[in-house]
Amino acid sequence: MINRIRSMFRPVALPLLIGLSAIVIAACGSEDAPAQGVPETVLVPQTIEVPATVIVEVPATVIVERTVVATSTAISAPPTPTVQVSNVRDNAPEPKQDFGHVVFAVDEVRPGLGRAAASGGEGALVQWGVGETLFTTASTPDGPVFGQPWLIESWEINSDLTEVSMTTVRGAQFHGGWGELTAEDVVFTINDANARTNPESIHGQAGDLANIWDAWEATGTYTIEAPMHNFDPRWQNNALSDGFQLTGIFSKKVFDDLGADGARDTIVMTGPYSVGEWSQGEKAVLEAVENHWRITPLVDQVTFLEVPEPSVRQAMLLVGSADIGQIGQSDIPGMLEDGFKTTGTQGGAELNIAFSGNLWESNQATTNEILPRDGLDTSKPWISDWVDVDPEGFERASKVRTALSMAIDREGLVEALTGGLGWPHYIPMFNPVMPQHKDEWVVPFDVDRARELLNEAGYSDGFEIQIFGQCCDNDRQFVAEAVGAMWRQNLGLGVEVQSFSYRPIWRAGLVERTTSVPHVHACDDGRLPRPWDWPVGITFSSLSRGGFSCAVESPFVAETWLDVARESDPEKRLEMNMAVGDHYRETMIGTGVFTVPALIVYNPKAIQEWQPRPSLFGPITAVEAIVPVAR
Repeated sequence: MINRIRSMFRPVALPLLIGLSAIVIAACGSEDAPAQGVPETVLVPQTIEVPATVIVEVPATVIVERTVVATSTAISAPPTPTVQVSNVRDNAPEPKQDFGHVVFAVDEVRPGLGRAAASGGEGALVQWGVGETLFTTASTPDGPVFGQPWLIESWEINSDLTEVSMTTVRGAQFHGGWGELTAEDVVFTINDANARTNPESIHGQAGDLANIWDAWEATGTYTIEAPMHNFDPRWQNNALSDGFQLTGIFSKKVFDDLGADGARDTIVMTGPYSVGEWSQGEKAVLEAVENHWRITPLVDQVTFLEVPEPSVRQAMLLVGSADIGQIGQSDIPGMLEDGFKTTGTQGGAELNIAFSGNLWESNQATTNEILPRDGLDTSKPWISDWVDVDPEGFERASKVRTALSMAIDREGLVEALTGGLGWPHYIPMFNPVMPQHKDEWVVPFDVDRARELLNEAGYSDGFEIQIFGQCCDNDRQFVAEAVGAMWRQNLGLGVEVQSFSYRPIWRAGLVERTTSVPHVHACDDGRLPRPWDWPVGITFSSLSRGGFSCAVESPFVAETWLDVARESDPEKRLEMNMAVGDHYRETMIGTGVFTVPALIVYNPKAIQEWQPRPSLFGPITAVEAIVPVAR
């Protein structure tokens, strides 16, 4: 079975049973030479067929100049996944856009707002080239290298891993004449987004920042002191890099001069594109920044058009009204046969089902504060309290969740929803393509055993259950509908499929831990090629309180996450993380469904070359790297 899973990019041309839109992720990068005189570094090679070798470097004390690499995580992976097809035809159209203008057809144009906390997440701004982060991800011949300096020129972490000193780059200018980026801008942005320093923050990384950082301080024009209350070996990547969680840097002067409301409506960042027009739900028009501090784009104007229906995005590519588009995974082989090409960020995303409401931590893992647990509704068969509190209820609910997982025909869903491009996985955040994956983590498709487990749990007559999948024409929605149908047919359950916009209603329930409805999500760490020695599962613990979670909280996950974050030996980190995988399988606190690669299609008659930077969060990055076809 695992060998079949690893043959993930085989030629396919299977019919689409239920439409599937491409998954969105994001990233960026720079390459640097090895550090000189760096303290002892531990290397742990791991041979992986897909994504491939993982090398983790963890020095105790590190000084990093912009031209060197010290602490980093390199993941050797094959080039961006491609689908091999035969009988390629020259059916790609001549582009309708003028030279120097590229049009993207995307599933969504999210809010374009300034000031970090106000936006609740500025992912598209950074991913599409308007903003930049402190760190990025480099693409090397050996694979992605995470945690490379970007808006940071150099950094130093002290010997007891409690504080990072950083120096920003010089000469990076904010758009529209708002001045040079300084340490004050960085400190303002991070402290504004951090839920620990700004309890009103609704930023997408509010909880991730709060788990690591105390208040940052500008100690000079370009220098910063950043104290940690929890060391995390991913600190450059988690919330500070466009290769993973991201926080784009905004101008403090805009906020000071225009106030909070004005700063929300004024998008001023440092990227190679500035905003000409941004209409949520419609389009974003970006203009190249001349004499940008890092790179001047070859494409003068980029337009992103929101086109919710995947088939319409595909049609726009076929007639030349779009040059690049996110289309259904199962439609990609046919587009390649017509002469189109694919690219991507060397990543993929898991579709998992989190069994929301299993809030097993009564106290926050680091502060010990008593936690509100409104979503802990133990009247629902898939929810219980922690085993130490209610052992019988814990065992009963675990059987129910395992039965729900065993009733999912993952192989069938891969063929139906991805045209064979994806592959099954079984527990969240631990993917079968990684060599450490255990055979005992595989969940068989076994309807008879699933029914036996429900009988043992006392639900021989079934029960009512809901499942949420974000709409619209969205892979999560389709998975929710398909899994819901399997639960009805295979287990005789009464299933209500909920599908509506993620923001603001659904996300609020995850942040506040009030929902008890199972939902389809990657839960942040369900991304490839995430290194397996990174602390894993923070969104399955109280450590992410104040920000996004999957409305699931396990004291074992929280305790292990903290132990892994404090551990300098990557081999020991891997060993501890394997125990988390065992915990997921034993409790089935969440179940995997399948993984899909992040691919995007482009017209080679408009685009000569484009390699997005590696990322765990989307197929569109490094828009400034697009090389147009001369006309």
